[in-house]
Amino acid sequence: MKRMVILNGSPRGSKGATGVVVNDMQSFIPEDISVDVLELMGDGISESLDSEQQQKLYEADILMFTFPLYVDIFPANLLYCAREMEANKDKFVKGGDIKVYAFVNCGLHEGYQAALAIDILKNWTVRMGFSFGMAVGFGGSGALPQARKLPAGGGLKSNMPQLFEKLMDAVEHDKTDQENIYGNISISREEYQQSSEAGWRILAERNGLEEKDLDRRF
Repeated sequence: MKRMVILNGSPRGSKGATGVVVNDMQSFIPEDISVDVLELMGDGISESLDSEQQQKLYEADILMFTFPLYVDIFPANLLYCAREMEANKDKFVKGGDIKVYAFVNCGLHEGYQAALAIDILKNWTVRMGFSFGMAVGFGGSGALPQARKLPAGGGLKSNMPQLFEKLMDAVEHDKTDQENIYGNISISREEYQQSSEAGWRILAERNGLEEKDLDRRF
C-alpha cells in the first residue's frame, strides 16, 4: 500500500480554508492509499512535527502539499519547512521515487493566481530529485471556512469534486508532468466581492464602528 502524506502548510492549520480543503479531499482518496495529515505550522519541520510525525514524512511515497497563497507564493512557515526538507533530503526513504502533488487555495477569485506558487513548488521538487505530478489552483477560498459544514459538491463547493477527482486520478496512477488545473468557488467574482464586503461591515459593527467609518482616512 502506498503512503501519502498531506502537508497542511497553512499557518492556521486546520482552522483556515486549507483545513477545509484537506478535510474534503480525504473522501476522494483511493482506498489503496494510506493517508497521514501533518500540519506545518512552525518555522521548520523540527518545530512543526514530533519524531513520529517526521518518520511518517520521511517514509512517504507521495507528498500532497496544501497551502494558501500568500503574496503569490508560500506562507513563510511552509517556506522554512521546504528549506529544512531540502537540507535533509537524504532522510526521505523512497528518494527519487517520491511523487509530489498540490492543492493551492487563494483568496482571489481566480484560481490561476496560484500558478506562480505552483511553479515554485515544481522547481523545489526538481531540486529534491522527486517527480512532480500536477497541482490544482483554487480561487475564492476566503469563503470556504463559512462553508465548512457543507459536503464537497454542495453550495459554494459544487466545483470542487471534479478538481479532486482529476487530482486523485493522477495520484492513483502515478501520473507525472500532468497539466495543472484551475477552478474557483461556484459564485461570480462580483458576488464573492459583495460577500467579502459584507463581512467587513459585520466586523466593523462588532467593534463598535458604523459603516461610514470604513471610508475614514487617517
